[in-house]
Amino acid sequence: MTEPSFINLQELAKYFSVSVATARTWARSGLIPCLKVGNVYRFRLPEVEAALIAHSKKRFLSPQTTPDLTDL
Repeated sequence: MTEPSFINLQELAKYFSVSVATARTWARSGLIPCLKVGNVYRFRLPEVEAALIAHSKKRFLSPQTTPDLTDL
């Protein structure tokens, strides 16, 4: 079995249909896993997809606060 290859920031942004700035923000914030060599980010697509899915599930499943309407 071969290891998945790395893609660059521009390829990642195009794959997810987001701007390069958004993809860079995801990487800098730690939302998605990346490897940074010098000033160049590299990504493994399966790892990024898994991280974004986990993040969206966490946001979807977290309890949302609802306003208390009993005092109205």
